[in-house]
Amino acid sequence: MKSEQFFFFYIFFVFLSCGKDEPEVITVIEPYVSEPLSTENLITSFNLILNGEEQLGTIDQSIRLISFETAGADIKALSPKIEYSDKATISPSPDVEQNFEEEVAYTVLAENGEPNVYRVNVNNRPLSDANEILSFKITLNNQVIEANIDDELNEISFNAGSIDISNIVPSIEISEHAIVFPESDIAQDFNNLNKYTVTAENGAQVEYKIVVNKPRITGFSTIVGIFSNNPMLLYTGADMVVHGEFLDIERENSKIYLFDGQNKFPLIITDIQKTDQEFVTFHSLNFQVPSDIPSNPNYKIIYEDNNLTAESEGIIDLVAENVPNPVSLNQTLYQRDDILELTGENLPEMIAIPSNGSLYLIANSGNYDLMVNDDKTLLTLTLDGYFLFPSYYGRVDEEKTIMLLGPNRRAGATIKAIFD
Repeated sequence: MKSEQFFFFYIFFVFLSCGKDEPEVITVIEPYVSEPLSTENLITSFNLILNGEEQLGTIDQSIRLISFETAGADIKALSPKIEYSDKATISPSPDVEQNFEEEVAYTVLAENGEPNVYRVNVNNRPLSDANEILSFKITLNNQVIEANIDDELNEISFNAGSIDISNIVPSIEISEHAIVFPESDIAQDFNNLNKYTVTAENGAQVEYKIVVNKPRITGFSTIVGIFSNNPMLLYTGADMVVHGEFLDIERENSKIYLFDGQNKFPLIITDIQKTDQEFVTFHSLNFQVPSDIPSNPNYKIIYEDNNLTAESEGIIDLVAENVPNPVSLNQTLYQRDDILELTGENLPEMIAIPSNGSLYLIANSGNYDLMVNDDKTLLTLTLDGYFLFPSYYGRVDEEKTIMLLGPNRRAGATIKAIFD
């Protein structure tokens, strides 16, 4: 009995001793909860090497479209550089070359298995072959001048007259994707600059010649007037005048001639009239059609100045046979009702006399008694028309140029007389 009591007392003592010396430790073990899988499945960057340069694609996240704009690139076997969401995977692998001539799809798989499909579209247009100058503008005396562009001749021309062109800044518009040299909006000395070069995107080049103060023939007529249109009917010996811009026959190496398509027949200028206006110098050049030029229905008037050429639009139908040749008049001064007697060779049955701004064609009719003898060596006319005489209009004596006209009003030589 004592032994049992002693054992109980010993256990109780040990229990009390432990409770006094050591704190109670309670360990709480929570249940295990796993971290959620990522749902991120975006492509954030997509690069391709196009024409030797890295190009960043445009990503439209709303429709999952990645697009590129390029030209003339080889896109049949390209490995893209792609950045995408952490913990996601992508297929096909960026290391695998793809043919981007067709649309390519990339699938980004989030960590949780949710897919996202992106389409990659490369718009690879052909390299442009356009290499034209579309507009060429300069400013002269505070005025914007639009130059003339001739794409057939590959020529740009503008008029400056006598204005200084040593420091002109052109504004040039060219084909899309092309480049021009010298560049637009750069000051140039157009006394020395003679061309611009336009290079297309595909490398094709066109050179445009620069022409300042380009000569131009604007028209021609007899010194009396125009009696026939295109072609103008003329005899050799006809007195003519040609009009135009910058027809400076006094410049070194300049010349003017009749041209039949093969042969050049020089013209001797007998009188020069020049008028300067802003940006333009107008010329009128008088000449007589040489008598030694052969008949031809297709002559043109050509002006040359070094490398520049001006050609008449109209043509001349020229006859060198049976040419009217006035020799002399019976008087030097004529008054109303005088008889005009003209001697010569191959005299026609029509003449033209200018008066008071009009041109009177005179032939045998109810109004005129013009007669030509059978040998065509004498022409007579009674000058009874008051309108032919300056005195009727209160003016002094006036020298008039009488022109001989053959069949179909073919214009020939002239002779001068004074009318009262």
